[in-house]
Amino acid sequence: MEKAQKPNQFGADRRQSFRVDDILSLVSRKIRPDEPHPRARILPGFSEDYLIDSTEGPPDDTVNPHVWRLLLQIQNRLELIINKMNLEEQGVAKAEPKPISLSTTGAKFTTWERYIPGDMLELKIFLPLDPPVWVVVYGKVLRNVEKPEGERQVAVQFQEIDESVTEVINRYGLKRQRELIRRRKGD
Repeated sequence: MEKAQKPNQFGADRRQSFRVDDILSLVSRKIRPDEPHPRARILPGFSEDYLIDSTEGPPDDTVNPHVWRLLLQIQNRLELIINKMNLEEQGVAKAEPKPISLSTTGAKFTTWERYIPGDMLELKIFLPLDPPVWVVVYGKVLRNVEKPEGERQVAVQFQEIDESVTEVINRYGLKRQRELIRRRKGD
């Protein structure tokens, strides 16, 4: 993990954000040159933050408590099904955990896919925040280095990243850094 570096006197390699190394669920796909791509965005993640607390009683005395519990169970199950369908529709249901180095300006990750510098990619990355979220970012491949195992390490520079996405990535980076500091102090 690298922290933000102070700009050097020569102005080269100025880093505007910090980078966090982790293993995150990620889906990447190449965008055809003629395919328009929207700005970076946030997808709702799979979480249980929307589930209604079933320990709460009915809203008033006219509702039978047993019927109320059954209605809550039905609603929670329907929400889970709808959320699962949404994740499948967004193409993230089969995302695989991969080592990734992530910042608000780009990402470096390993893949079996062959990309070449200049290719535009769509990346969908799961960030385990509270609540968890998926971010969708678009970027240009800068490097594609083949590793001995046959995988490739791809470096992508994000394009047209939205401020809300930048904020979520920064929040995740700070959370992850705090976790690493706590772990080091605990050792």
